[in-house]
Amino acid sequence: ESMFGADFQRLADDDSADFRLTVAPEDDSEGYVYARVELSVQLPEGYPATAGPRVELKPAGELSEEALPAELLQGSLEPLVTNTLEECQGMVALFMVAEAVRDWLREHGRMERPPKEEAVDVD
Repeated sequence: ESMFGADFQRLADDDSADFRLTVAPEDDSEGYVYARVELSVQLPEGYPATAGPRVELKPAGELSEEALPAELLQGSLEPLVTNTLEECQGMVALFMVAEAVRDWLREHGRMERPPKEEAVDVD
């Protein structure tokens, strides 16, 4: 939980192991921003030794929905998450999943550079 900071949100006030994690790369040095993905995670009894987490993904916010069509998520990102979970079976995998999603977003989720504010001359 502390590893993800403000990007981590518990889905219940009790000791439930269900939570939401928003993943996005940092904006780059050229001023581009990246789409964000929300991971809804359920940690079943036995995690991580005998059971892997259940992870559902969706774009986080309207701009991310426009940048990440469902076909792209289903055809590319979801298989990446599944493969990462399988590779990390028996280990605490969520950090590795978040990093894989972040790397994928660097490649597929770069959005247009926000328009620069025009300088206003005040005389």
